[in-house]
Amino acid sequence: MKSIGKYEIRDQLGEGAMARVYRAFDPQIQRDVAIKVLNEQLRQDADCVERFLREARASGALAHPNIVTIHDVGDDNGVPYIAMELLEGRPLDEVLADETAFDPQTVLELGRQLAEALGYAHANGVIHRDIKPSNMILGRDKRTIKILDFGIARVAGPASETDATRLALTHAGELLGTPRYMSPEQALGHDIDNRSDLFSLGAVLYEMVAGRPAFDGSSVATLALQITGTEPPPIQSTPECPRGLQHIIQKLLAKLPKQRFADAQALADALKRESISIQGAIAEERRGLPLYLKFASAATLVFALVSFAALSIVSGNQSRAMDHVAETSARAVAGFISANAALPMMQNVALPVEEADWLPIEAFAQTVASDPNILALTVVDKTNVIRGSNDPNMVGRSHTYGSEKAAGLDVAEPIIYSGVEVGTVYLTFSDESVTAAESASSWLLIGVGLVTTIVMLALSYAVGKMTFYPLRRLAKAMKGAADGDHDFRISHNRSDEFGELYDDFNNWSAPCSLSARCQLSLSRH
Repeated sequence: MKSIGKYEIRDQLGEGAMARVYRAFDPQIQRDVAIKVLNEQLRQDADCVERFLREARASGALAHPNIVTIHDVGDDNGVPYIAMELLEGRPLDEVLADETAFDPQTVLELGRQLAEALGYAHANGVIHRDIKPSNMILGRDKRTIKILDFGIARVAGPASETDATRLALTHAGELLGTPRYMSPEQALGHDIDNRSDLFSLGAVLYEMVAGRPAFDGSSVATLALQITGTEPPPIQSTPECPRGLQHIIQKLLAKLPKQRFADAQALADALKRESISIQGAIAEERRGLPLYLKFASAATLVFALVSFAALSIVSGNQSRAMDHVAETSARAVAGFISANAALPMMQNVALPVEEADWLPIEAFAQTVASDPNILALTVVDKTNVIRGSNDPNMVGRSHTYGSEKAAGLDVAEPIIYSGVEVGTVYLTFSDESVTAAESASSWLLIGVGLVTTIVMLALSYAVGKMTFYPLRRLAKAMKGAADGDHDFRISHNRSDEFGELYDDFNNWSAPCSLSARCQLSLSRH
């Protein structure tokens, strides 16, 4: 086949029990399209052809970003065809075969898109009836998905026995659906509504999360029995799947239509709410600081006050201790000088003034004063005359206390010989090293205090978030329940007390949800 209608056939894209799909070129608008051509064996059935064209036209009226766009429907010399949007991507069943399972956040996003597409179609009176992975195209970005064949699958029928594992018809030609994904009401041949599509979508989401089909029977009969009477294996075996998503899928796969979501929009809302819950992006406007920040700030402030008070006491005690050590050292040096000057001083005191020899004391004073820690040294006799000094010009002068003019630690030590005070040593000892040590110690303590306070702030913030964020989630869930939303479940993987609290809420919500549905059913009757 080289052309059909106005379209130039380029190559074949795929083939199914109902139709073949070709890549074609539309010369009028200069773009590639996909052409679906009804298989030859079905063209002989006028009813099939009529339904194919009628339902294709009905589907062509749908315009939604997650539904493939139909451009044209026609018949070229007895060959019915549909021209539709050429999608860049892969059928979902092929992706599932390669990647098995999707991460929960992707499932929630893709599920929301599918639910919104179904909701739009249902609102326009179109029920798909054959929702399955092969009727979905996942975009190259793996973040967008589109549904194919709205209503068209109604005319499909098995061309062989093996095709029966994919499609099944009643004797009247009404499609039951692809057996692995069809709803219980389809399997039983009952009337269906939009909730049948929701069951099929639940089977698709189950497979995306679990990496395996919800129903895995090897024959149509076995699948029908599983779908109508057997629950699929629990998704709890997939620990990555949040419990909220598990609940949504479980609700979609309920055997009775009334136990599922009321419509696709309610499903889309639940999926969106669950996605927001998982991300922790609870959009609430609050005045002032959040409680966890207040908690962190208060805890840090108290810790900082206590810490710096303690550090001040420690620093003060340390400073006094170091000053005492410095003073003790200075007195020890002064005592050494006094002991060595006592005998010469006593000998000179007993002699007449003209016979006294003060050179030994003067030389000794000069030698001792060479120590860099001694800033000033004065040795005076009992008449208060300077007999030795670090400044030779001062020797022989009358001593005035404090005349040394050196900043440091001042010590006065009497010179005693045999119990008699014969003079005094005035010493100014350097306290530079002590001051430097005190300063370094103080800055070190301040640094330790700041670092500890910052660590305390970070820990308080983290603990606050860990404590108050779960409470906010619970508060939001309880608010939703108070507003009548009993279908919401808190998604979590916690094993602590908050996890138990969440489980208690979820268990409480289950009977409330059933009661709400019962009341709704009674009100309708």
